[in-house]
Amino acid sequence: MCRAHFKAYESARRNFQNSHLDPYNQNATVAREAQLLRLDGCITRQKDLQGLLAAQARLSPHVVTDSGTPLHPPVAVQAGIVDGFTSQSRVTTYFAALGYNSRSVGAEGLGRQIFLGPFRSEGAASEAIRVAREAGFISPYVSRTRY
Repeated sequence: MCRAHFKAYESARRNFQNSHLDPYNQNATVAREAQLLRLDGCITRQKDLQGLLAAQARLSPHVVTDSGTPLHPPVAVQAGIVDGFTSQSRVTTYFAALGYNSRSVGAEGLGRQIFLGPFRSEGAASEAIRVAREAGFISPYVSRTRY
């Protein structure tokens, strides 16, 4: 369920950003999708990340490697949305320690959306999803957002 909500939220944001409306106001579709993400428990909270250090220890040393079908253009993995800057800092450190590039984007009304990548193969993207789940993220997926 969360994956469908994330994709709908991402699509609504993309459509809103491409419109000529005031960028400081959310449109009703973005607000509705954000509410569904919150109500269905799709936001990664600090409590979901309690095992972050243990996961990092379990997975270290870790090397990001390409495997499987090549992806053209490269893709990003949306790890999830965290509920604040403290969580953002913690997960950024976690992913960097495991060799991943990450970036965060403000997710209107939700927190910080965490992206990993870019990934040039299906195997590397799948491994990033597994590593994000190990961290405590609820529903990571390959995103249409360009990294």
